[in-house]
Amino acid sequence: MISLLVVTVIGALLLAGGAALLPAMFAIAVAVGAIWLVCAMFGLVFRLIGFAVAGAIGIFFGVIGLTIAAVAGAGVVVAFGFALLPLVLPLLLIAAIVWALTRTQRAPTSTQTTSA
Repeated sequence: MISLLVVTVIGALLLAGGAALLPAMFAIAVAVGAIWLVCAMFGLVFRLIGFAVAGAIGIFFGVIGLTIAAVAGAGVVVAFGFALLPLVLPLLLIAAIVWALTRTQRAPTSTQTTSA
């Protein structure tokens, strides 16, 4: 809104024969541009700081959420393990018996030790 006012005033001065005021108007435009540049830089710095802080907070809460999910997931895996244990236990028992029988039927292996 202010820029429209400035442009209107500049146009009115030029139409009214204010060509002698062009250097002054140019100086005012440079001053306004410098002020705008400084404010834009402050805005950029504040925006970057805000993004960094928001990113750090996001990573922090993400790690907390991932930790909670991992603990809950481990609890679910343990619960399913106990729930399926009656189905798997007979198979494990048969596998253990077969392993024990094949282990006892094997010939003993001789280990030679060399003394230096």
